[in-house]
Amino acid sequence: DTSLLGARILRLTSPLGDANDIVAPIDDQNVLDIQEQRLRGEVEWSANAWTVWAGAFVGSRDTDWRLRGEQKVSRDGDGFVLGIGYRPTTRLRLSAEYEHGGFDRYAFRTEPRDVDRFNLQAEIGLAKGFSLRLQGRLEEGKNPQEIAGLDHSADSSAVHLDWNSRDGDTGFGLGLDSAAIQTSTDLVLPNGDAGQSIYDLDLLTPTLWGRVGFGRAHLHGNIVRVD
Repeated sequence: DTSLLGARILRLTSPLGDANDIVAPIDDQNVLDIQEQRLRGEVEWSANAWTVWAGAFVGSRDTDWRLRGEQKVSRDGDGFVLGIGYRPTTRLRLSAEYEHGGFDRYAFRTEPRDVDRFNLQAEIGLAKGFSLRLQGRLEEGKNPQEIAGLDHSADSSAVHLDWNSRDGDTGFGLGLDSAAIQTSTDLVLPNGDAGQSIYDLDLLTPTLWGRVGFGRAHLHGNIVRVD
């Protein structure tokens, strides 16, 4: 669900240069229904401590929303993935991955058409069944400057500590994820000057999970909080 609060300004200008503004309030309530389909394939090659992979994906996104009647936007997208991994020891694995994707056309002002992501991950094996996982992601998104100039960034990091029994039946872990999302779009102010509309969102997500085995059955549960 979304809402838009503000003012709509209609400016009337006479041949003499006089201006008259008519201001009306905006209070729009909207409901978005998004459906996505995605198909991805990868090819991987490994030699000694090194692993490289490459892939491609295609997909589509359908967005229905109700704002003075039913409306729908359908878009197709595609992209590619390149990655590399290195395992210098049995207890350490490092990996990096670059992903680029985009839709075939611009649709929404605050949603990027083209996105670039760079992912980093380190997996460290500790003593007595414990392991540590560190993750980081840099994301940049753009829309065509001539239509709705947009600068979108979504940077995140995470640290997870897990424990697993030797037989794999029992395990538990805790993690902390942090994300900083910023979106800015170009706009024209009522006086005609250029301006920007900025949307900031900071997320902190702690997670606690556990798993226990009962013969051939396993019970897995987690607790997640988003601040």
